[in-house]
Amino acid sequence: MPGAEPGERLIDLCGVPDAGFEQRADAVIDVVVRGQSVTLLTDSDAVVRYVLPTAVARGAQCRFAPPQNGVWRVDLAPRERPADPPPEGVIDIA
Repeated sequence: MPGAEPGERLIDLCGVPDAGFEQRADAVIDVVVRGQSVTLLTDSDAVVRYVLPTAVARGAQCRFAPPQNGVWRVDLAPRERPADPPPEGVIDIA
């Protein structure tokens, strides 16, 4: 299975028990929403079912692939946000 792309962090949660993984998963999502892309590896369906909707709800982009050799690969990246509109009453001529 390929590793992380340049500039990404690779975080391996394989072997982490299903009970209590949420704290580690939330820490990974925190890293992503602060601007760092992460490739997450896990052998737990529960981790995938938790991370995907939680990350999207918190503003991350997610891609994942079916498990290879029992290991899921989930790519998480910060979502590019559109530029803020100009303040009311200001005309943007750019």
